Amino acid sequence: QPHAWQNLSAIRYLAIIIPMLVFGILLLFLPANLEWIAAVLLIVVPVLGWAIPGMVLRSRAEERVAQIETAMPDMLDMMNMCVDQGLTVKASLNRVSQDLAPVYPALAEELHIVHEQAEIGTLRHALENFAKRIDIPPVQSFCSLLIQTEEMGTNVATSLEEHSDTMRNTLRQRADEQANSAAFKLLFPTVLCLMPAVYMILLGPAIVELSEFFTTGGFDLIQSGQNAIQNLQ
Repeated sequence: QPHAWQNLSAIRYLAIIIPMLVFGILLLFLPANLEWIAAVLLIVVPVLGWAIPGMVLRSRAEERVAQIETAMPDMLDMMNMCVDQGLTVKASLNRVSQDLAPVYPALAEELHIVHEQAEIGTLRHALENFAKRIDIPPVQSFCSLLIQTEEMGTNVATSLEEHSDTMRNTLRQRADEQANSAAFKLLFPTVLCLMPAVYMILLGPAIVELSEFFTTGGFDLIQSGQNAIQNLQ
């Protein structure tokens, strides 16, 4: 969207100004014993109003990039089939963007932008812009591959097939790494959550017995025992 930054700035501005006006007016009419609540909210809510839109936008951007990264191997396979059937790279990008739209809308939108820019200018310029917008290794390598094959005249279909296999292996290795590290990451929360319950189960009866012992004259028994030992000495 061409006005995305302006929209974000406007949302942040409203999220800061409106709470300041609301709690500023409340500060004038609230009783003296409740003024500190309005004063705290007058500071906290505008700060949250400035921070939350950026956090939401960052989260959505990460989800979009993750979706594009996951869709890259499927896109390469589909583009490989299109090139094998005699379509050009530009026509393949347009066809793949249409087929991917129901499943991977984010990548389909980016490929549609690449196709439109390639029609207006050059494919190299469109791919470079794509790599700048989505700055992740799979997209960077894909754009570099198409630029090199176009300049050097190598077989696009073979390059796409090999690149697709390499990308799938990379994603598989990354998934295995995350799965292996999950057990270690769960160790500390598990210990912190289970150890209090284990201590309560193991030490609970002993604590109850000690409490009953001391409440039924345990101190007197200990004191009499100490006196007996002193008399024997």
